[in-house]
Amino acid sequence: MQFSIDLKVVRFGDSVGSNHIINGEVFVSMESNLQELKNRLLATDAGFSRLATEHSDHERRLEELCTKPYLTDSEQLEEVRLKKHKLYLKDQMEAILHKYKNTVA
Repeated sequence: MQFSIDLKVVRFGDSVGSNHIINGEVFVSMESNLQELKNRLLATDAGFSRLATEHSDHERRLEELCTKPYLTDSEQLEEVRLKKHKLYLKDQMEAILHKYKNTVA
């Protein structure tokens, strides 16, 4: 019996192509189905799309702050605020995904 699993670390919104091949049969992973749902919501749900865009904007700004050798007091406060708000946005997106998964299932 031969197993092959492709694993890849992804961030929200990244394209996922992780299929599993077992005994020559291809199985689409749950992550792939989840990514398809995310892509569909990004294209059709304005609220979800807005949350995802804001989440990505916060991620970019946090990456910028991480490149600095030293953060000012205001930058430290901004970093904390961005992390908290980014987590809030992710929770909101997950709630929407959960709602759609339950209506489809």
